Amino acid sequence: MALQRVKQFKDIELEYEAVAAMTVTFLTDMPGSAMAVRATLTFPLTTTRRTLTLPLDGIEGTLFQVKIVSTAVVRLYGGVVRVKPIGVYFDGGSTPAEVWYTQEQGIGV
Repeated sequence: MALQRVKQFKDIELEYEAVAAMTVTFLTDMPGSAMAVRATLTFPLTTTRRTLTLPLDGIEGTLFQVKIVSTAVVRLYGGVVRVKPIGVYFDGGSTPAEVWYTQEQGIGV
């Protein structure tokens, strides 16, 4: 059984220049195991270099993917996705079900 650290995604910040509005699609692997769209964000057009931060509203997952779509040219100078590790996830409902066993603990005698 492979346990992965679950992360909570706070926001995405992009430094960009786009002469048309762009759509950013944010995908994660939770809930379930398949990558699926969890948020679709619209970044407005700009004729100069701009930095904009949009919230992701606490989306959770172990993996993420970002897709950017626009009808015109987009210059992407940089980006940041802020995350916070929140724990360990295991799937107790799959077949065969995963089982969690704690580590042995000394009693301090």
